[in-house]
Amino acid sequence: MFDEDGFISRDLRPLAAVPGASGFTDDAAVVAPPPGCELVITGDTIVAGVHFPFGERADLIAIRAVRVNISDLVAKGADPIGYLLHITVPRGTEEGFGADFCAGLTTCQKDYGIGVLGGDTVVAPEDALLSVSVTAFGAVPRAQSVRRFGAQPKDVLFVSGTIGDAALGLLAARGDPLPDIAEADVEVLEASYRLPRPPFGLQQAIRRHARASLDISDGLVGDLERLCRASGVAARVDVAKVPLSDAVTRTCARDQRLMKVVLTGGDDYQVLASVPVDRAISFAHDAREAGHMVKAIGKMLPGPPQVSVLDRDGEPMAFRRTRYSHRA
Repeated sequence: MFDEDGFISRDLRPLAAVPGASGFTDDAAVVAPPPGCELVITGDTIVAGVHFPFGERADLIAIRAVRVNISDLVAKGADPIGYLLHITVPRGTEEGFGADFCAGLTTCQKDYGIGVLGGDTVVAPEDALLSVSVTAFGAVPRAQSVRRFGAQPKDVLFVSGTIGDAALGLLAARGDPLPDIAEADVEVLEASYRLPRPPFGLQQAIRRHARASLDISDGLVGDLERLCRASGVAARVDVAKVPLSDAVTRTCARDQRLMKVVLTGGDDYQVLASVPVDRAISFAHDAREAGHMVKAIGKMLPGPPQVSVLDRDGEPMAFRRTRYSHRA
C-alpha cells in the first residue's frame, strides 16, 4: 500500500536539493530569479482517465505532468528553474508507485536542470482519481517574454516538431477504430500521446525572433484561434505545409477524414509562433542550431480574429470543433 510519509522522505526529498527548497525542512520555498530576469509561472493538472489512461505507468505520469508545463515555459521564451508538485493518490495504490513516480521526476530534472521546490501530497479515498498538479517556474530576461498577443499581419506562422501524432495516438490508446496501419506506426502514435516531447531548447530562438507564441495543447487550429483573439488578427494555415510524421502521413493516407483530428486533436505540446517576415530565416536557422525543426505553415492576416484552413487543393476546411474538449 502507498506510504505517504515514505514517499515524501525517501522518494521526494532527494529531488529537492535545489536552492530555496531547503530539502523540505520548511513549509515554503524561497526563490529568486537570476539577475536581470523575470519569473514566468505556469501550472497544469492531469487526472487519470482524462489526461492519461487508467493504469498508466507511474514514471510516465510524472514525466507527462512536468513536460506539459515545460512546453508552456518554452513558448514564453523562458528557461525552467524549478517546480511545485501537488499529487492526490487513492488509498490502496501499490507500494512501488512512489519510487516509480519519482524515477520519472528524476528523468525530467536531469533533462531540464530543475528541482522540486515543494508542494503537497494527499492520500484520498480508494474511489478517488489519481491527479497530479505541477506549477513550473521559469526565468526570462527582463521584458523579453513572448506572449500570445503581439502577432501582426504579414507575420509568418511557424510550428515546431510534427503535428497530430498524439491525437491519433489517443485514438489508438482508447481502442478507437483506425485504418489498417502497421503495428509499428500504432506504437509510434501511442508513444507520442503517452510521452510528450516539448521543444526544450527552442526558448532562446523564440524570445529572439517571435512576436507572439503559445504551446499547442488543445489542437493546432483551436490554439491558433486563441493567439488570433489575443493579438486581434486573423490567420491562414495551408494544410499542405503542416509538418507530419511518417506514421501520421501513412495513417491519414488511408483515411483522409483523420486530417481533421490531426489539426484539432491536441496533446502536441509543440510551439506555434508568429515571426516577422524579415526574421523568418533567422528563426528557422536558430531553431535548427538548437536541435529543433520549425516549419512555416501560413501567415497572419489583417481582419477579425479568425482562422482559415486551406486543404491540399486550396479549398477552405470546415470544422465541427476546432480543439480537443475533455467534455466531448
